Amino acid sequence: MTGARLDPDRPVLGTAWFAADDPAAAAGSIQAYLDAGGRVLDTARIYGDSEDVLGGWLREHGEVPGLRLLTKGGHPDPADWEPRLGREAVLGDARTSIAKLGRPVDLYLLHRDDPDAPVEDVADTLRAVVDEGLASAVGVSNWSLNRTIGLRDALEDRGLALGAISSYLGLALASGVPDWRGEVSLDPVALGWAEEVGIPELAWSSQSSGFFVGAYRGGQFDGAENVRRRAVLDEVAAEAGVPAPSLLARWSATISPVVVPVVASRSPERVTRTLADMRDPSLDAAVAALLAALDPTGALGRSLLVPGAAW
Repeated sequence: MTGARLDPDRPVLGTAWFAADDPAAAAGSIQAYLDAGGRVLDTARIYGDSEDVLGGWLREHGEVPGLRLLTKGGHPDPADWEPRLGREAVLGDARTSIAKLGRPVDLYLLHRDDPDAPVEDVADTLRAVVDEGLASAVGVSNWSLNRTIGLRDALEDRGLALGAISSYLGLALASGVPDWRGEVSLDPVALGWAEEVGIPELAWSSQSSGFFVGAYRGGQFDGAENVRRRAVLDEVAAEAGVPAPSLLARWSATISPVVVPVVASRSPERVTRTLADMRDPSLDAAVAALLAALDPTGALGRSLLVPGAAW
């Protein structure tokens, strides 16, 4: 982050998998991430034990120089998908998150949108989150571009900047049934806007939830095109003499100057390797070969890099 904003040069560590019955695994992942130079931890109110485990780690380790936290709230009720972007719901989520984490966050994101909620009301709520000292900056996750632009304007009228946006962005297309309703993929137009105005894009599931290494067990990446992309990735990686995950990591870190990948792994060694690969320019020739092999005619263009908002 620059101040309270995300820094495109620093990948973010995702903590959705943290579990109360195995805090040692979470601690190992955090330590590997910090040792590799990472400084931004990502959690959310909807992520089960994540905030509790992360808060326990923070209390045990005290102040970590340069460490930044971001959390998310306002997620609809999973039972009936009723929107929860009202002032009391959002403030309640934010207060609960800060109590669990033990400190205010640097960035607070609204996890889902409610298109029926006027952006002016949402902006008032986010202004209250900042005024109450719960967060230094605010943003949105899984919002459409038009709604994001409207909220940005409303926030600016209230003396706040939109600190970040967050959408799915990975090499696998979002073509199947989503793990969660309301997920939004970044498309070329939205990415172009983010670049134009200089707002960081927090790319969740930047490694496509392990799809390319056989670790994914869901259905949102089903489809022949993703099978093709996996085969091409494996072939190009083999020809270049580099591991496929290394090639994928460098690709995700070089899509755009405003894209900030989120990485997550239960393996400390994998966290260390992924951050190193993301910063390794010796992989750039292989990345170029991958893009040429995936789209030899150039017909897909930037849509190859940025999946359409299919959900």
